[in-house]
Amino acid sequence: MFKLNRYKPYIPFARNVFQRLISYKANVLFFMFGDLLMLAVTYYLWKAIYESSNESILNGFGFNEMIIYIFISFITSVMISGDISHDISREVKDGSIAINLVRPLNYEKRMLFQGLGSILYNFIVIFIITFSIGTKAEDSTSVYSWNGEGTLSNPYEIQSKADLFELAKYVNQGNDFSGVYFSQSKDINLNGDKWIPIGANDNIFYGTYDGNGHVVSNLLVQTNMQDENAIAGLFGNVGGTIANLEIESGKVSGYHAGAIAAKASSSTALIINCYNKAEVEGVYAGGIADNFAEGVIASCWNDGNVHGDISNGIIAFGGDVKVYACNSKSDSIVPGDVVSTTSHALGYDFVYTPGYAAKYNFKIALAQAIYGNKAHVKLKQITVENNQIIYEDSTKIIDIVENQVTKEVLITNY
Repeated sequence: MFKLNRYKPYIPFARNVFQRLISYKANVLFFMFGDLLMLAVTYYLWKAIYESSNESILNGFGFNEMIIYIFISFITSVMISGDISHDISREVKDGSIAINLVRPLNYEKRMLFQGLGSILYNFIVIFIITFSIGTKAEDSTSVYSWNGEGTLSNPYEIQSKADLFELAKYVNQGNDFSGVYFSQSKDINLNGDKWIPIGANDNIFYGTYDGNGHVVSNLLVQTNMQDENAIAGLFGNVGGTIANLEIESGKVSGYHAGAIAAKASSSTALIINCYNKAEVEGVYAGGIADNFAEGVIASCWNDGNVHGDISNGIIAFGGDVKVYACNSKSDSIVPGDVVSTTSHALGYDFVYTPGYAAKYNFKIALAQAIYGNKAHVKLKQITVENNQIIYEDSTKIIDIVENQVTKEVLITNY
C-alpha cells in the first residue's frame, strides 16, 4: 500500500491527458476514421494479393492468418504509442521544463503517467472501437466472394462462371471444403473456356454441391490423353456429394474422363440425380464418372457420346462401386464386374417421353430415401418438355415414396 501511495500524486496527470485528448471530438473522429481507412486499405490489398496468387499460403500464412496478424500488429502499435517525446520537446521549447524540474514531483514519473494517459486514450478510442468494428467487418466479409455461409441452412451460392472457377481454384489450392455446402442458383455457361477439374492432381472435393436442377453448359476439359495420372471432368477427385446437376454440352477428354467427376476418393463419394449430355473421350471414359470405386452413383443418366479404349455409359472402371437406377443411351452402361440390375441402356425414343419421366421419378424418390437424406440433399424430379428431360420443382412423388418408406420402417421397428 505504501508503494502505491507514492504514485498517487501522479494519477491526475494521466487523467488530465486522457480528458484533454478525449474532449476534442473532431480530433477523435478524425483519428478513428484515419485508422479505419488504413485497416480497410490493408485488408483489401492483402485480399487482392491472395486472390491473384496461385498459392493459398504465402510465407507460411493463409489469408485469414495474415489478416489477424496485421490487425493485431496494427492495433498493438497504436495502443502502446505514447506522445511523451512531443510533450518534453514542447516544454523545452517554451521553457516550462525548468519550472517542472524544480517542483516537488519526480519529472520522470510525471511524464510516465502522462504517457499512460495517452495510452489509455488510444486503448479506449482506437483499440476497443476500431477492433470491434474491424471484427464485425471481418466476420461479415469472407475471403470467398460467394453469398452464403457454407452451411446446410445457408450454403454458398454458385451463380456464375466466376463463382465456379473460384471454387475450382480454392479446391485445387488444397481446401477440400469438408462439411461445406454449395448450391447452384443459376444456369452457368462456361463458354468453352479451358476448365481445370474441381479437385485436380492430388486435391479432393469433400463438400456437398447441389446443382438445384441447373445446368453447366459448354464445358471444355482437355487433359493429356497419354498421362495415366491425368483426370478430366467438371469435378476431378471427389469424396463428397454432387447432386441435381446437368452437364448440358461440351467435351471432356483425358486419360481418365467422366463428365460429372473423374474419380471417387473415398466411400463417402456420391453422385446422385445428375445428367450428362456432353461428349466424353478417354482411355477410360464414363458418361458420369471414370473410376468411382467404393463410391455411389444413383439415379443418374447419360445422353452424351462416350468413346475410348474402355468406355461405358455411366462408369468406365468397376471395382466396389454401387450403381443404382442409372440409365444411358449407350449399349454398355457399366463394366462387366459391376452388378446394377436397376440400371438400363435405353433408346432415345423411350427416354424422352412423359411415361419414362413418371417411372424414373419413383427411382429418384427411392434414391432420396436411400442416399439423399443421408447426404442432406433434396433431389429434384424430372419431366419432359419439347423432347428434352429437365428438372422440375415438384417433389410430389418423392414425398409420397418418402412417407411410405418412413411408415414401413416404423412398422418394421415396431
